[in-house]
Amino acid sequence: EAGQTFEVPMTLTAGGSLQGLSVSLDWDRSVVALEGTDAGTFVSGQGGVVLSPSAGRVDAALLGVGAQGLVGQGRLATLRFRVLKDGAPHFVVNRVVGRDANNRDVTVAVRSTDSFVNAPATQTDLYPVIPNPTRGNAAVRYSLTKRGRVNVALFSVDGRLVKTLARGVQDAGQYQIMWDGTDAQGSLAKPGMYYVRFETEGMRKTRVLSVNR
Repeated sequence: EAGQTFEVPMTLTAGGSLQGLSVSLDWDRSVVALEGTDAGTFVSGQGGVVLSPSAGRVDAALLGVGAQGLVGQGRLATLRFRVLKDGAPHFVVNRVVGRDANNRDVTVAVRSTDSFVNAPATQTDLYPVIPNPTRGNAAVRYSLTKRGRVNVALFSVDGRLVKTLARGVQDAGQYQIMWDGTDAQGSLAKPGMYYVRFETEGMRKTRVLSVNR
């Protein structure tokens, strides 16, 4: 509710190859405002530092190059927010960059807690995709007021089915699907305009999504 404050934790699981990391979080800024970012002890406990150079961004790195990178699981950072108005903040991780000791890319999987999933829904709707435009890793969000059959799919501007994101019977609640920027064959979707179509009993709704590379 408006006026309340709450925290969003970022946790990290690492297996020894990760030397540095940059994570960017996005949200609906009309609903909540970021008040501060506190570094966790996971990285500092292994001789590293955690910084927040801009709102929603968290950078972490080990100091000095060793044979082993970050290992284990723990709190990377905690973001503190203030609620501006009633509503869902719709958090999404929109960018993650990992590097090893030789400054090579390290794949970092994003596992959102999806804290709003299966929360009570006040309406059946397809929400705006965030971030938009996107380079990939976009959040497709929708809600259901009652159990029913759902089909969520991505189409090109010429009407071609690019990828089915969700299909089947789902319970009432709020849902988020992370689209990784690939088509049904696993290839990167070409830059351009796409349509996200949401279909359920008594409703069909479409949102436009722009892909940049």
